[in-house]
Amino acid sequence: MTKSLPSNLILFVLAICGIFTGCKKNSPSPKPTTTITPPAQQNKIVYLDYLIGPSTYTLWASNYDGSSAQQVNIALPANVKLGGGLPKISLDDKSIYFDGISTISNASSIYSCDMTGGNVKLLVAGGNAGLAGIMGAYYANQQAKILYAVYANYAEEIWTANADGSNQKQINVVLPANSYIPSMTQLVTSPDGKTVFFRLSLASGNHYIYSCGIDGSNLTPVANNASDYSYYMGSAFIAGQQAKIVYINSKGSGKIMIANIDGSGAQTVNYTLPYPASTGIDPPMISPDGKTIFFNAFGLNGNEYAAYSCNTDGTNLKQILNPATGYDVFLIGQAF
Repeated sequence: MTKSLPSNLILFVLAICGIFTGCKKNSPSPKPTTTITPPAQQNKIVYLDYLIGPSTYTLWASNYDGSSAQQVNIALPANVKLGGGLPKISLDDKSIYFDGISTISNASSIYSCDMTGGNVKLLVAGGNAGLAGIMGAYYANQQAKILYAVYANYAEEIWTANADGSNQKQINVVLPANSYIPSMTQLVTSPDGKTVFFRLSLASGNHYIYSCGIDGSNLTPVANNASDYSYYMGSAFIAGQQAKIVYINSKGSGKIMIANIDGSGAQTVNYTLPYPASTGIDPPMISPDGKTIFFNAFGLNGNEYAAYSCNTDGTNLKQILNPATGYDVFLIGQAF
């Protein structure tokens, strides 16, 4: 007669089996890792041309020196017109993100189109919850994402979504008392997609640059020199394997600054504009290789003077876009 093994002995044998390879369970295969290779630099800029009189925008792209400028004729949906949010480029350089304004409700929504203006898609709908505005594109855990703002009550909320507009999430950052992110303020992600930079209006009336994690954590002052009072965030980039930011210090006639992403090592970009031009407060943009800055300048009475480029040390200053009249404004969205 065969006797069955005691249950405690069975458990002991199973435990021992787990030690030896002959009894080892198969481990799940590791998930494949996708290597993301950014496209080669195109040496182009995308920008808006704003006519102050009729208050209309057109979308354009050109070479870095302003040559070969071509209007991107977007096949907009019915009752939608191009908005004034700075246009941005998708991570694969194949699509343009832009803001569209409803001519019925005035709600601002985010759209994409191909580089010729076709294949228009609605990504984020604006409506009663606020007006949506595109801010840029980035990667998070190998997922293509967009960063955008929702404007409500003169303030700005930080939001992210997948590149197709799905999985929309607000970044909830706890701000100091009586402070807010002003509406129509540039939001910028760090090159690694882990940090967001923004302009913060404090109770003192000063406007400084702060950062937080992409999850809203770790609120940190970046540009908050007490002797200055108003900063405008521009772009983030890599220079010599060092993450940097470029921004405007608008005190006096205004100047462009470059610093490490924690605000340290801030330096002025030294260039001399021709009279009567002065540096505009529109966010300065920078080429992907971190070598060329693009910015606007204004002349007398606040009229547009031109758009310029220069090296990050201020050398090689060039006028790249020249308005037809003093009521023609260029708004540079991105260099790619």
